[in-house]
Amino acid sequence: MKPLVVEMQAFGPFADRQVIDFRELGSKTFFLIHGPTGSGKTSILDGICFALFGDSSGGEREGRHLRSHHADSDTLTQVSFDFALGADRYRVRRVPEQMRKSRRGGGETRQLQAAELWRVETVDGKDIEQPLASGWSKVTEAVVGLLGFQSQQFRQVIMLPQGKFFEFLKSNSQEREKILQALFGTELYKRIEEALKLSAGEVSRAAEKARTQRQTLLDQAKAESEAALELRRQQQADDLKVRQGAEVASTTAALTAEAGLSAARQSADRFVELDKAGAALQTLLADQPAWAARRAKSANAHQAAVISPYEAAVAELARQVIEEGERAGKLATELAAAAAARSAADAALERERARAPDVDRAITRLAELDALVQRVASLAEMRIAHAAANAGSLAAVAALQTAQAALKTASDAHLKLDTDVQNHRLQAAGVDGHRQAHAQLKARHEQATALAARVRELALSTRAADAAQSAHKTVESAVSEARKRRNEVHQAWGTGQAARLARELVDGDPCPVCGAHEHPAPAHAEGALVLDETLKAAEDALAKADAAVRVAEQRLAAERQAASVLEARVAENRAALGSAADVPATQLKAEADAAQARLAVAQAAATALSTLQASLPGAELAVNAADAAAKAADSVARQAQAKLQQTLGQLTEREAGVPADLADPRALQAARAATEQTREALKQALAKATTAASQAAEKLAETRAQAEANDQSTARLASQHIEKAADLDQRLKVAGFADADVFRAARLDDAKIAALDASIRDFEACTVAAAERHARATADTRDLVRPDLPNLVATHEAAKAAQLTASNSVRDAVAALGTTNALAQSLRQMAESYAALEARYAVVKKVAEVATGSNPQRMSFQRYVLATLLEEVLAATTVRLRVMSRSRYEMRRKVEPVDARAHAGLDLEVFDHYTGTTRPVSTLSGGESFLASLALALGLSDVVQSYAGGIRLDAIFVDEGFGTLDPEALDFAIRALKDLQQSGRLVGIISHVAELKEWIDARLELKSTQTGSVAAFVN
Repeated sequence: MKPLVVEMQAFGPFADRQVIDFRELGSKTFFLIHGPTGSGKTSILDGICFALFGDSSGGEREGRHLRSHHADSDTLTQVSFDFALGADRYRVRRVPEQMRKSRRGGGETRQLQAAELWRVETVDGKDIEQPLASGWSKVTEAVVGLLGFQSQQFRQVIMLPQGKFFEFLKSNSQEREKILQALFGTELYKRIEEALKLSAGEVSRAAEKARTQRQTLLDQAKAESEAALELRRQQQADDLKVRQGAEVASTTAALTAEAGLSAARQSADRFVELDKAGAALQTLLADQPAWAARRAKSANAHQAAVISPYEAAVAELARQVIEEGERAGKLATELAAAAAARSAADAALERERARAPDVDRAITRLAELDALVQRVASLAEMRIAHAAANAGSLAAVAALQTAQAALKTASDAHLKLDTDVQNHRLQAAGVDGHRQAHAQLKARHEQATALAARVRELALSTRAADAAQSAHKTVESAVSEARKRRNEVHQAWGTGQAARLARELVDGDPCPVCGAHEHPAPAHAEGALVLDETLKAAEDALAKADAAVRVAEQRLAAERQAASVLEARVAENRAALGSAADVPATQLKAEADAAQARLAVAQAAATALSTLQASLPGAELAVNAADAAAKAADSVARQAQAKLQQTLGQLTEREAGVPADLADPRALQAARAATEQTREALKQALAKATTAASQAAEKLAETRAQAEANDQSTARLASQHIEKAADLDQRLKVAGFADADVFRAARLDDAKIAALDASIRDFEACTVAAAERHARATADTRDLVRPDLPNLVATHEAAKAAQLTASNSVRDAVAALGTTNALAQSLRQMAESYAALEARYAVVKKVAEVATGSNPQRMSFQRYVLATLLEEVLAATTVRLRVMSRSRYEMRRKVEPVDARAHAGLDLEVFDHYTGTTRPVSTLSGGESFLASLALALGLSDVVQSYAGGIRLDAIFVDEGFGTLDPEALDFAIRALKDLQQSGRLVGIISHVAELKEWIDARLELKSTQTGSVAAFVN
């Protein structure tokens, strides 16, 4: 295993995201992890170990306790680790359980633990992740499967922790046994010793039970033998592969049909739009002839409007010429009558003639004011029309805004409904996953509950076994005392029997024992003789004590057997739970309840999905209706705006010909009245100037002047009439009018012309828009063919039905194969157990005696295993220590015990080639002790690695206390580490000792700040 990249966030002393890329070392395989105490050197190893196994490098802290105290509540604690196994690259990521800031509202919420494992491939410079496992325990299992060893072995092989191996070097045999037991996990052998002691009587019953269970499983499987069941399992596996292939094919077909149906619906929509656009365009094109006539009418009307003022001027001049002719006749008569009075009027006439220009100006002014009357009236009308157009435009704009608001409301509602449908669809899609997750979490909670109950039972059974052990010791002591008492009584009784026989001896009679007739020294007893009843009572007491011992032994064996069974069941439960074995049942129940809640949410979403989907067509219709209303309102607003602009232009045009002070009809009327009054005053003054005596003369002069003026006016008007008439004829010809009648027929008022022009512009705009719409629709359907939607819908439904059928078939096959696999696995385990029981039956008693230490070496099974492992460790240690000590030292195991009371086998000593003698490791100097402990650490690492499956390890991290070494020892350590570099591994040395920076050029420098630590490579 070779580390590539470790990325930590809010982890240990690292508050923010910290990336350590070991690839930055390039070809360098030896580097220093350097920094002050507490900067996070060991936390880097914690991060690697946590990412792989979910615990720290020292195995003393859980992941949830590794959160950085510097991190803010928004930053999530997580670790990602990239590593290589040969040519393969992997990435593992873990997020521990923690409290984080709630995304909604205030306060905090619990972040559940999460873990993921991927295989990573680099394609075109991009990392492609292939998921391998998900979930805390599953990722740990997958990592163990890849690396070949557990978390504890990983820490022993790759990460050499501070001080552990110096402690191991200096400890005594008993302490070293504990350390080796912890490193190699040999507690199993201790349990084997105890189990072997109790299993002699269990083997036969266990074998019979195994045979019965095997037959029960075969009956349950309805199979004659394991071979028949295996054949069925293989057939079911083959059938599952066939069904899975059919499921994949049906899924592909369903997806293809769905994609085809979706594309066909889009094509159909485009063809519908093309038909509508074509129909609208054809309707407008059919109206072109009628609108061409309207355009011609509009053009003639505009031409006529231009010529109308000239025609009106010619008519006015003709009328004036006629009037002047009539007036000339009248003036001739009046002139003859007034000639007689001319003399009298001369004097007064001369005086008033001086004021004649004032009269002319008043008359001219009145003519001008009379000419403005029609214009001012027309201007007033236009102002009213403009105000009405402005009001209409404002109303149309308000209506447009209302329609647009309604369209936005309908669109937002449709969008929200569509979003709700998508969200509910996503939630509903996870029903099966949530159901499976809930079932798994519920089962795990039930297993945890059962484990807790069995742990309690095991505690009670253990206490009962301890009580039985105490009782057994008590009765064994009683047996010893009873045996001692019986032996003493028996000895006294025997002595008493000889004395009793001696009392019956008679000289000359044969002895009942030896037959002799002489009795030179007959026996005699001191004190009272022991009776047979007393001997029998002592023997009865011994027999009773022996019976009590057998009962106590049976009880002790039974209690230990019960405890062993419970311990095995607890172990089975713990193995089944995996990493969740130490999780509180309340937490597991909370997780199961949370999964059930998520399942309920997904089921509710699935129930509500159909209702939401049924509401979609109505929402779409509402959007379409609102869109049509908005478009209509927009058209009305555009027309109102055009009308407003038209009236504005006309108003501006009419205001241009009217003085601002006379634009009001009332002001014009007042001005005319004032001018008229002035003129009248002048007339009255002239009349007063002509005395009654000179009225005739004045009348003559006036009449003559009028006649002359009339002649001049007539001539002038006639000339102007001829000129204007010729100009009018010329303009008619230029405008294209054949004669005046044609001109008059083409003439329209301004309102009709404006209305006609507006309608023409609207038609032309509609035609252009229709043509553009048709062009877009034509382009959208250029490469398309009209789809057969009913056929495609039927094909899609059939594909979905086939997919569902195939999925159900696979599910049934998986269930059947799972059942068969479970039965086959149980039978295999049963067969292995049965064979083991048969093999153990003949030797278990002898093995139990040997395993518990009843041998001349006083070495138990566990100690023998540890001694064997220690021999391998010392062999690997010696290979390295010879190099480090320049072939001076070898590490050896001392076979003989230190004293007669101690157990042998695990004491260490060194062989000094300089002196040719062995001596205790405690005699080594500081530097030599460090070298010995480092060699021992590396040797132990090699052995543990070999026992982990022989996997090659491409990295090792040494976390040792270099700061305790003197300069000489430090020099030894540096030279040893440089020798270690030659092994080809990536070697990382963790230390805060500054002198190491002088010997190691590649460094990972760590710095501590008030806001957390940072790390960076320095080459």
